[in-house]
Amino acid sequence: MQTFDNGMSILRILFMVLLVASGCANRYAMKLYTLGVKYSKNGQFEDARNCFMQLHQAGDSSYYVLAALANVYLQLQQYDSAKLFLDRTFEDPQSAQDASLHSNMAYYFWMNDLPNEALDYVNRAIELEPQEADLYMYRGLVYSDLYHNDLACADFRRAVALGSKMTAMNADALFKEDNCESWFKGELEGIKRRFKPN
Repeated sequence: MQTFDNGMSILRILFMVLLVASGCANRYAMKLYTLGVKYSKNGQFEDARNCFMQLHQAGDSSYYVLAALANVYLQLQQYDSAKLFLDRTFEDPQSAQDASLHSNMAYYFWMNDLPNEALDYVNRAIELEPQEADLYMYRGLVYSDLYHNDLACADFRRAVALGSKMTAMNADALFKEDNCESWFKGELEGIKRRFKPN
């Protein structure tokens, strides 16, 4: 095997170059993913999508990149693209334990006027994280679409009791007469517009 003056083989040098390049690629991918998360948290969903899509187009089909793309597309109200990435994410076995992913699938179905399907996913999310207050608000919204007002009211009350800020914003109207009926008529559409996936 050929060697350089310092005794290193060409194969060894090539291996080191590949190792360094791989490390740089991994650091770049981590920075790009972190930047995408930051953009998403700041409501810059187009920028977040661009970061995650760069990773995906570079061959990263990891669970986290697919889930992030699904979430960003939901935020952008691009539901066909969101569903594509949700379905791909659900192919991964770890999806069975991800309450946020189930909540996002529920949101997809709810926004596409499929409340029965949404109910299945939000129920699973609640099974996974029973103390997550906003999940009860989400399920209450789904119940209201199914005209199960008593169940919806019970979930709204549970959400407030667990500390849901989003539900508490509407608590005065919701509980004014200890009756959700008037709240449904005037507030449901406003809540639906403000509700965003995880």
